[in-house]
Amino acid sequence: MEDLREPIFHDRQAVIDQSGTMTSSTSFVDIPGATITTVELGQPATYLIWFSVLLSPSVAITLASFRVLVDGVPVAPMARTISLKTVNQDVGFTFMGKFEMEGSKVIQGQWMTDKGTLTMVEFNIALDGIPSVRVIT
Repeated sequence: MEDLREPIFHDRQAVIDQSGTMTSSTSFVDIPGATITTVELGQPATYLIWFSVLLSPSVAITLASFRVLVDGVPVAPMARTISLKTVNQDVGFTFMGKFEMEGSKVIQGQWMTDKGTLTMVEFNIALDGIPSVRVIT
C-alpha cells in the first residue's frame, strides 16, 4: 500500500508560562513546563532554539544560571549566567542556539541560583526546525 501522507517540512513549537515558578536550588533543576519534543522530520534537521525569561531575585547580587538540554544532555551554546543586582526588579534576557539533529528529541530548560530565591515571572522556549537540505546558506 502506498503511503500518501504529506512529508513534514518544518517543526515550529513554543511554550509560554506565566505562573510565577520559583527556585532556590543551587544546582540545575528542570523548569516546570519548559519541555518541547521535536517532530520527526524523517531526515537530519537544523533547529534554532530560543529561550527567554523575565525573572526577579529575592536578594541583591544574585547569579541566575540557565541551560537547555537535548535528550538530557546540556548543550554548550544554550547556557547562560547573568548577575541580578537589584532585589525584586524584573530582569529579562534571551539566548539562542543552532543545532543539527535527527529524529525526535526532548528539549528541556533548567535553572539555578547561587543564593536566595528566583521568581520566574515568565519564560518562553521556542524552536524552529527544517530539514538541513532546505537550509539556505
